[in-house]
Amino acid sequence: MGKIPLGVMEYGLFTDIINEISENGACAIKSCLRGEPFMQPRIFDMIEYAKDKGILDIILTTNATLLDEKMIDDILKSSIAGLAISVDTHHSSSFETKGKEYSEVENHINMLLSKKKLANKNNLWVRIQTNIESNGSRQELISLKETVKKQFPLADMFMVGRLLHFNPDLDPYPDTRENYKDVRCNGIFHRFFITWDGKILPCALDYQERMVLGHVGKDSLSSVWLSSTMMQLREKHLAHEMDEYGICRHCHFRFTPKEKDIFTEDGEEHSKSITGYLLQNNK
Repeated sequence: MGKIPLGVMEYGLFTDIINEISENGACAIKSCLRGEPFMQPRIFDMIEYAKDKGILDIILTTNATLLDEKMIDDILKSSIAGLAISVDTHHSSSFETKGKEYSEVENHINMLLSKKKLANKNNLWVRIQTNIESNGSRQELISLKETVKKQFPLADMFMVGRLLHFNPDLDPYPDTRENYKDVRCNGIFHRFFITWDGKILPCALDYQERMVLGHVGKDSLSSVWLSSTMMQLREKHLAHEMDEYGICRHCHFRFTPKEKDIFTEDGEEHSKSITGYLLQNNK
């Protein structure tokens, strides 16, 4: 398969999606699939449109390289509910090839956190996330998490994981079969993903778009959600027969540590962090 084209979702396509999902009871959206949301010139218009249509939780994932003081002020005035900021060293290498210092990004992240605290903006959580190498140890994970906590002391939560193999023919981690157990993926029961150009996918990890379920504008989202393809995919997961699907065979969402003490930064711990934050701040 050739290279997948990249782009920025048009405002009209976004509003069409929001109109349909809001009519069908959707309560959350997350911008996290293959791109930087702040590259969209109308991102804040999109956020407010979604909020006005009744979307309760609007979450963005960013590498923060476009953050500046104006954007920080716009974020704090917006209806964003959660901001996940990736601070991997891979981002710093990319940034510095453009002749800039990554410390500028770190300063802007801390400026955001300081202004958030000063404004008492408790309806916005900010998570700092990073990774160790795929073959890294739990001690490396703990050490990196402590480093990141010192680097961004005002962040609401932190998540450190392991770099993944996104090769569909490889397990996500070198020790997957040894230290992880196979569990059902729950993602296909409560969400799907839409690319910048309107393709509907069952999973964010379908990077090669091998399982396109439909297209916004041609297919209704509710018909795709209840389609025989999606229902069969869910049934196969419930029966632990995911290997029949190439995009699921080596997906990290289906694996969790056999022992809690191996790696603590799994999806369950992450969800507990967000739930705890929201309860503490009476959202």
